[in-house]
Amino acid sequence: MNPSTEEILEAIARQPTEKVIVLPNNPNIILTAEQAQNLSDKQVVVIHTRSIPQGVSALLAFSPQSELKSNADLMERAAGQVQTIEVTNAVRTVQIKGLQVHEGQYIALLNGDLVEAGDDLRQVTEAILNRINIANYEIITVYWGDSVTREQAEQLAAWIAHHNPGKEVELVDGKQPHYQYIISAE
Repeated sequence: MNPSTEEILEAIARQPTEKVIVLPNNPNIILTAEQAQNLSDKQVVVIHTRSIPQGVSALLAFSPQSELKSNADLMERAAGQVQTIEVTNAVRTVQIKGLQVHEGQYIALLNGDLVEAGDDLRQVTEAILNRINIANYEIITVYWGDSVTREQAEQLAAWIAHHNPGKEVELVDGKQPHYQYIISAE
């Protein structure tokens, strides 16, 4: 899941173009992607996406008619407007910033920072959604993971829509392992 500089460089080289945009979609991959950028013979731009929702937003901002620099600017701006929520399980007991977390509990991260923990998936997810004040965003996209049923995801989407009338709520079967939900608000 964390490619090496060589793997990213090989992926860049396989592209049938001289201009390549790389979306790391993970803070742990940004420096590796930048190393590949510096080693490549092609014109490469790394967009500093730190999550899948940021990467999707950046992709939607891409314009085939625009120049590389213009696209990079648009894509960086679009990625920066996304709030990313990730809901998963704690792998150990820990106390962070006054929040006591027990191994196995559901935890919610907001832009990579742990902000919620609890024993009930729905409660933890609703708590973090309330924390970001969804009313400030237009589109909420819920990617549900392989341990969540369609029914659970639909119930969450209905809760979001009920508490935030007029907001667009999209559901995507992300099938991602380890994360019950990845949610973007933009």
